[in-house]
Amino acid sequence: MNTLIKNNDYDIILNESKKILKYMKLNYERFPYGFCSKVSFLLSYTLKNYYGLDTIIIISGSLKGKPLQTHAWVFANGFYVDLTLNQFNELLGMNNPEVFISNNSVLHNKLFDYDGLLDIPCKDDNFDNLVKNYYSFYEYKKPDKILIEENQDLGD
Repeated sequence: MNTLIKNNDYDIILNESKKILKYMKLNYERFPYGFCSKVSFLLSYTLKNYYGLDTIIIISGSLKGKPLQTHAWVFANGFYVDLTLNQFNELLGMNNPEVFISNNSVLHNKLFDYDGLLDIPCKDDNFDNLVKNYYSFYEYKKPDKILIEENQDLGD
């Protein structure tokens, strides 16, 4: 059985994850289908820039046996966080929760082939609008210091 050691980071991640889910459900009819990268980026960006969590990675993988079915999830300060894993429940005969948080990657390793890491986008109009609308929805104030450089070149 997966036992989580809960701490302040866990509480921050869980609360922010629930807020993102609420926002996405209200604003995107097809959510969670096809939104794994968007919510992973949004969660990562918010955890890093608004809460100052320092170890944040977005992981990309392909469903085993279905290489065109890609997926993304977050590793944040020791926790694997997936806000769209439940989109595979019917396909895989599983019952994953809306907010999946684990301190290990056993389930993801079982379901997905590792494809690589994704960078948190900095200059993308769609992402900028998503962040702006999400922050406005919850009346976030702009962080004092953006921890990701606005003009950072992420490469191709």
